[in-house]
Amino acid sequence: MEKINFKKYVIEKELPFSLKESKVYLGGKEFEIKHNNKVMSVISGDDAIWVPLNKKIGIKIIHENKKYNTLRECHKNIKKFKILQDEDENFNLFPKIYDHLLKDNTLILLLENIDKSLNSNFSEINFIPDCDVNFVRSNIKNNLEDIKNCIFGLKKYGLLPEDEWYKKNNMRNGIILDFHRFKFDNTRSYFDCKKSKNELQETYNRYISRYKMMNLDNGKIKWKGKLYQGFEFKDTSFKGYTSDGKIFDSYRKLPFLPLNKIKGKKVLELGSNQGFFCFHSALQGAEKVIGIELTKEDHQTACDIQDLLEVKNICFKNEDAIKYVENSKESFELIIANSVIHQMFPHFNNSDKFMKKISKMCKYFAFETPVNHSLMMLPISEINSNLKKYFKVVRLLYVYDAYSGGYRANFICYSI
Repeated sequence: MEKINFKKYVIEKELPFSLKESKVYLGGKEFEIKHNNKVMSVISGDDAIWVPLNKKIGIKIIHENKKYNTLRECHKNIKKFKILQDEDENFNLFPKIYDHLLKDNTLILLLENIDKSLNSNFSEINFIPDCDVNFVRSNIKNNLEDIKNCIFGLKKYGLLPEDEWYKKNNMRNGIILDFHRFKFDNTRSYFDCKKSKNELQETYNRYISRYKMMNLDNGKIKWKGKLYQGFEFKDTSFKGYTSDGKIFDSYRKLPFLPLNKIKGKKVLELGSNQGFFCFHSALQGAEKVIGIELTKEDHQTACDIQDLLEVKNICFKNEDAIKYVENSKESFELIIANSVIHQMFPHFNNSDKFMKKISKMCKYFAFETPVNHSLMMLPISEINSNLKKYFKVVRLLYVYDAYSGGYRANFICYSI
């Protein structure tokens, strides 16, 4: 593409169109744009509008939004994204950034115009039962393969997304269209730790030794040779469960938690296992994090990892999650329940009192559940309907083929 002097293009000629706000409405603004003697009406989102100039390029105009990081912070990250695009040809999570400018409290980006036809047909649904296929197709707003590629890319490059990155039609062939609120965060790729690789391996061996004697009531060994939640460090890892052999499931679930909402807030995790999501919540600025885990070996491992990572504002409790919720008088910005409620209330049986209490305790509820599973043998549409009894907004975000029976589904629920 011909190199464009964007600053001259914008500053000397001003914007290549006239932009006039015509009215404000709930959720956004309506603009009239005049470009090449043609008047168009453009409706913005919360803080940005997109103006395609031709089939190859377009301009995104981004306004300040108090809900998110400032435009100055956004601009710093955009600069880093452009440098990474120029240096690494494999960094293709976002449209090509040709230039950028912060001017008069407005961030202006000259970007590649992604062809909408690149969004391929919905794929990777062979693991979903026929009774669930139509619901999954109609409720997940992007191609499953695209979402999976984005999950891998977010981890590889250490990116913290804003919580609506999975919104409708925000991906084209694995490219995330709205990315201006993303930022770099190395903890998304690996935990920082002062210990050496050998010391971490010795520590891991000590951790898992406590699981070797764990037995179920029928005498079968429960432990499978690894932690449930995988932890990555810069030079090594604490091995955890993985459904595809490419990424630990803990990192697969992480992008679906609204962690950009929790700074200075409280977070509760039910069934916290080794504390993976509690640690990430604390690292993203949560004022207080509580992890509830009934299995004493998991609770002890979480406490040990807390000492290892030197994260202070987490309280791990070895107790029953049902009793904790029943007795709690606290409220939380976010409650996390990943693949745990089916163990407490198989098929959601007798869960009404518990779910009502949960919905009153939090603004956001991040929920993962197995589907087509021996303890959750309900159509996914029925699981969705059950959640809607308690939450004002329920969104199915992602499904994936799991390491054990059935498949997994990630939901986000809003009480607000």
